[in-house]
Amino acid sequence: MLAYARTCVLVTILGLSSIQAAAQSAFTYKKLVDTGETAPAPHEMGEILESSFDDHGLIVYGADNGLFYDSVGKVNPFGFFGQPAPGGGKFSASWSSNLSSTGKLLFRGEVTSPGVSGLFMYAGGKITSVIPDGTVASNGVAVSADYPVISSSGDFAFLNDQAQGLYLDSKGKITPIAVAGQAAPGGGTFSVFPLYAINKSDQVAFISFLSPSGEGLYLSSGGTITKIIATGDTFSDGSTFAFPDGVSINDSGEVAFGGTNNSGFEKDEGLFLYAGGKYNVILSTGTTMPDGSTLDFPLAVSINNAGQIAFGSSITVGTSSALGTYIFSAGNLTEVAVSGESAPNGDVFGDGGEYGVQINDSGQVLLLSPMTYHSDALFSFSARKLTYVAGEGDQVSETPTFEYPTPVAIAANNEVLFSDFTFPGGSGYFLVSPQTGNHVGISFVANSTTSVSDGDLDYIQAAAMNDGGEIAMMADTSEEHANILLDSGTGLNVVAGGPSSSVSSSQPLSINNSGQVAYYGYGSSGSGVFLYSNGQSTLLPGTSGFLSSLALNDSDEMAFFSTPTPPNQSGIYSYANGLVTGLALNGQSAPGGGDFSYSYGGPRFGPVINDSGATAFAAPLSVSNDSGVFLSANGTLSRIVGPGDLAADGSTFVTADSPSINASGEIAFWGITTSELGIFVYSNGAITKVAGTGDVIGKQTLAYLDYPRLTDGGDIAFLSLLSDGTTAIFLAQLPTKENAKMNLTLTSSSPLSPNAPLVLEMRGRYEKAVAVRTRQQYPVTPTISWPRERGASSAGSRMAGAVDAPFDCSIPGGCQ
Repeated sequence: MLAYARTCVLVTILGLSSIQAAAQSAFTYKKLVDTGETAPAPHEMGEILESSFDDHGLIVYGADNGLFYDSVGKVNPFGFFGQPAPGGGKFSASWSSNLSSTGKLLFRGEVTSPGVSGLFMYAGGKITSVIPDGTVASNGVAVSADYPVISSSGDFAFLNDQAQGLYLDSKGKITPIAVAGQAAPGGGTFSVFPLYAINKSDQVAFISFLSPSGEGLYLSSGGTITKIIATGDTFSDGSTFAFPDGVSINDSGEVAFGGTNNSGFEKDEGLFLYAGGKYNVILSTGTTMPDGSTLDFPLAVSINNAGQIAFGSSITVGTSSALGTYIFSAGNLTEVAVSGESAPNGDVFGDGGEYGVQINDSGQVLLLSPMTYHSDALFSFSARKLTYVAGEGDQVSETPTFEYPTPVAIAANNEVLFSDFTFPGGSGYFLVSPQTGNHVGISFVANSTTSVSDGDLDYIQAAAMNDGGEIAMMADTSEEHANILLDSGTGLNVVAGGPSSSVSSSQPLSINNSGQVAYYGYGSSGSGVFLYSNGQSTLLPGTSGFLSSLALNDSDEMAFFSTPTPPNQSGIYSYANGLVTGLALNGQSAPGGGDFSYSYGGPRFGPVINDSGATAFAAPLSVSNDSGVFLSANGTLSRIVGPGDLAADGSTFVTADSPSINASGEIAFWGITTSELGIFVYSNGAITKVAGTGDVIGKQTLAYLDYPRLTDGGDIAFLSLLSDGTTAIFLAQLPTKENAKMNLTLTSSSPLSPNAPLVLEMRGRYEKAVAVRTRQQYPVTPTISWPRERGASSAGSRMAGAVDAPFDCSIPGGCQ
């Protein structure tokens, strides 16, 4: 529950006739970093998220939005950012690779114009397009094919990302298997398809979430769908089935899967086999395993044509939970690997992270396992021997380059903390420092190859920087601990969290100029915002609720977006002197008309706060479904800009968000007007454009802009996609004698409308890149956004288990 203070708030409007039209911006500009520049990141692989192999030991695995083809130890990377793609354009990312038992390789590739994204095949060192996005299936639906699973015949099943549905490509003919809204045998309708597998006869075993509730396992054969088992089905002893997970089918039509029941009957849950139209539990929960543990629940399952089943399962060792991988063959169990045991790479098998297991027709097992001291690693198992294949920290020949650098924070000296994805390395953070003349200096901060006292960094969920350049991060480590990290110039150090972690890694953090860090956590005293200061973390009372944004000033005052316990409303809150106050809550009247309409929160809404307690934030409005920017200062709630307000060039604003505030109360923000999309700054009652679509800096046209970050001196860092398809971070500076000579100038001729083809293309490209990189950084989530990431399985497919469900941030590199 949130505590409230009753306050009398004076509401004024600054967004209509009171805004003075300002002259065009007089800034000068410096390009800090852009696409293609060498990134000072280690030449090391980040986290492996997928893998598959064939019957001859060829292995394909995916890491850092690229793919690796391992043929008898010779590794070739492909499909990575910047590699030329068939039909023109370049790959921006590749994933969901799938190698059939005969060595045919399919994968999903995102491609820049003029190429077309879609499914590709890799063979003989060449890449060819198989299903370009927009290909029309037999039911008239245009598909965007993803997550293919391919059989030995070369036919494959895939998921349509555009409209939830499972499809079959047989000899180039694309037909639906099952689509969302279709009636499911036994009751309910299909909704989401998280797991599926295919054999050479085009039989497809699949799991579907059902509407209105439940899950089911089904078999599609010859155009007919048969229910195997579903939630609520009754066993002979009266217990009821709960849900399936992990599914695989061999060429004889045998289906192996894991399942639980709702009644606690151990003999009715565990590892199942469906054959001859019937299912049976072949290993039940509670079975004693070769290592002395007991079986809990299979997470990943794979069956070969000899009927051998490799599976990964949660197990109980004494009173603790762990992960175990085994082979079940002819009634006998063989251990492959168990949490806590030493691994061939010198690490120790862990119990939380990406997880998958596959067995081929030669009886070899490919295991993707979480590790204790590093991120997940890939192993092969043959003749009772485990061999290391690949993992985080492996050297990669490719040089990391920047892809979509995105500003996170700016210090008083104009040093910019930014996030980006590199190949290799994955999601990382960097610092760029403007130096004398046109020079800049770029340094590496951290990525998933970085080690701290609590293991290697896994997911960096959030990052922040103060005016002095101190950096705070919230990150999960390879030891599955959430940590608060602080870098005050001597490297990253763990200051909160760890093995007895009270840190919630799914929520944001903030750092003030005293080096104090605010973050969300939980403990014996309750949950809410904690303040780290001088080696101690203290819970601030009344701050519970889900937070999506958090800002802390030097007076230990805070502003945050919260979704509190009903009947309290979602919205922007402040915290000062132990008291929580609602500033702008869902349903309240907004200055300038309409009501605040907070159905959700997000980093683009803020809030941000300065040391005077002035709080700026964006809010969606009921009158237009667009957003405006507002300021709460000295008990007054003011509208800075909103839909319909006048812009300096005579056009009107359509929407505005992403505010950044400085000590003087100036506010930089992102906005769309009827004539352009751009970065703007509010100062002394006037709104000035900093840069907009169609403007030219140097010789490059700005095609999309975002993420303004404002200093106390009035300088602004921002992102821009340029007309040549590259992405850059610019620094806009108020002119001085020195920078006026050295910096670039902006030429504004003909603004590009927000709906201009170039703007739409570049905005769409950036948003797609964000989605792809979010998918890569947060791959294990049970939401419907990335359904197969719960762990797909097949006789020729990679598998991953659902161990954690981290927060889904909306920009590359974390939650800012």
